[in-house]
Amino acid sequence: MSNRNNFSNSPHNDDFADINDRFADINDDFADINDGFAHINAPHNSAGFTSDRLARDIGIIGGGAPYPDMPPLQFVRETLGDKPYDKQEEILRAVEQAANAADGIRRVSVVGCNGSGKDWIAARVILWWMNTRDPAKIIVTGPTTRQVTDIVWRELRAAYKNSAKPLRGTVRRAALYEMEDDESFAKGFASNSPFNLQGYHSPNMLVVVTEAHAVKDAYMDALLRQNPSLILMVGNPSCADGVFYDSHHSKREQYHAIQISAHDTPNIQEGRVVIPGMITQLDIDDRKLDWGEDSDSYINSVLGEFTENPDSVVVPLSVAREAAERHIEPEGEVIVACDVARGGNDKTVVVKRQGGNAEIVHSQR
Repeated sequence: MSNRNNFSNSPHNDDFADINDRFADINDDFADINDGFAHINAPHNSAGFTSDRLARDIGIIGGGAPYPDMPPLQFVRETLGDKPYDKQEEILRAVEQAANAADGIRRVSVVGCNGSGKDWIAARVILWWMNTRDPAKIIVTGPTTRQVTDIVWRELRAAYKNSAKPLRGTVRRAALYEMEDDESFAKGFASNSPFNLQGYHSPNMLVVVTEAHAVKDAYMDALLRQNPSLILMVGNPSCADGVFYDSHHSKREQYHAIQISAHDTPNIQEGRVVIPGMITQLDIDDRKLDWGEDSDSYINSVLGEFTENPDSVVVPLSVAREAAERHIEPEGEVIVACDVARGGNDKTVVVKRQGGNAEIVHSQR
């Protein structure tokens, strides 16, 4: 065995990993400092202000939220200087409704095809929340650290740097958006333990879940137990159960649920590349050839629709949903059946059927 292999099995690997992590943190700090100098020297029509203190010193904004009561769509257009497309505008309007809880719904769930700009809009919702409320706390989570730091936080930093008007706080590389005080901040971390969430409380609490289809129910339940003022979930339709799936099906009435197809996006509607990095017609054509239009993979990643695999379920959800929505007048003899629960979370259910009409008349755990 070579020396290299002997070294890779060394018990000191953990020590070297810790050292590497510390150097990475130091590099992040230097990068933040460099960003700060770049912002100070930037023209005033860019986000040339890296902290509340700097903004106050030059008389641009005072303490607290600089844009109170500004709706999210107006904030994204006028403050950030961005141009969301139709579906992203729909998301921002839903976020505004949920934030005001005008209809009693404080949750927004967005399912969409790959490359439709879901994380782009999530990052801008984070900036909107932090700059329109004080105090404000934001939890940003996803199934992996990479998804949070390399994707959502990268979008967040880009939107912050390129903002048309000054924003409060400092967006750091290590999934942290911090203010001068400890009562307002945004933090990002992976959903690897429900205990990550303990202790976060605020009258203005936003929870953002990226890749929500891959986040376990136990973690989602822990998020909901934080009693957030608003929750935004974004994800792909590559699941057949769980909290995210239910938000577009059995519990849809509890959410502002939005679905995005590739055909809703600018590059497809315009027939040319309007937004680089977003799904294109060539991407669709490739997936059509690779998988076929009737495949689950195509329906999920291009049409942004959930699919059901008849080989793995007794009754596909679409069939059950159609039956539940169909009205049939009861006729003939009444038949009653009971499914007795054995234990756990199962329920004992009593069903009455009369002709083609069936209904649950009693259930209890």
